[in-house]
Amino acid sequence: MPDGLLIDDHMEGFELKVRYLKILGDILEFNPNVTYHQLYSAIEAIAPDYIAAAHARRKCHRTLRYIGCTWNEDEPPVDDEFFKLGQVYVSSTFNGGTYTIDEYGERPIGCAYFEWLKGDSDSLEPL
Repeated sequence: MPDGLLIDDHMEGFELKVRYLKILGDILEFNPNVTYHQLYSAIEAIAPDYIAAAHARRKCHRTLRYIGCTWNEDEPPVDDEFFKLGQVYVSSTFNGGTYTIDEYGERPIGCAYFEWLKGDSDSLEPL
């Protein structure tokens, strides 16, 4: 995860994924060469139910404002081919890292590109 990439605001309801990312962060302090997928494979070998639940894509309706790439000072936020800065979109699924948005198709997009506008119409499928 790039420095300064803040996704904490999106993690409500995805506590298993938060724990996975915390474990990854702790391991990286000791060995910066470990990758996300290496840890995934190791945990999957000993706790497949945990890894499946932590990474499950669930129905998730959230109102999101597209803010673009805000973590790279060398690349100011710009419009995407589909997403426009400041425009509001509604997610259809989330897995603790990426959203899908019906109008965008099945292609996921990282939550870091959005600000979650919490509201009464938000819903999340339980585990």
